[in-house]
Amino acid sequence: MNVRNTAAQFGLSELKRSEVTMFQSREDFKNKWNLEPPSYNPALPNKYWAWAGGFTAKFVSFLVPDIVDGQPVLASMTLPLSYAQSVNIARGEANAEPAYSSETLPFPVEPLRPDEHLTLTFGGIIVVRNRTRFIEPVAGFEGKVLAALDAIKAKLGI
Repeated sequence: MNVRNTAAQFGLSELKRSEVTMFQSREDFKNKWNLEPPSYNPALPNKYWAWAGGFTAKFVSFLVPDIVDGQPVLASMTLPLSYAQSVNIARGEANAEPAYSSETLPFPVEPLRPDEHLTLTFGGIIVVRNRTRFIEPVAGFEGKVLAALDAIKAKLGI
């Protein structure tokens, strides 16, 4: 069972579409696909993923994480098929974690389930929270203390 099915909170990588392959570097692309990566185009955003889905259309649409008016959302993004199936990674540049800056194209994700929502954590990191699952109690905290903290969080809208 994957994290998405069991956790109260998890990272966006758990929502990554199965047709998407992530790459950490140009070398990683070469190792995984046994091909030379395409030339880096500095006019385009960095792109550390490639779509391996079978489409015959000229364009493909995805859901991608975004932040609108300070709130995390899943937005629609349409790309030319040839660009969706390629990467744009600078030489010597490695991507330790999927990034969501204006310089990096976010990877496509699956739609949220009805009991899931996006939220920002400390540092502006987007995570998925499941409304029907609860985070395991922290060692050393009594249930009453955790209930009080939950009530405070609810009043603050956290």
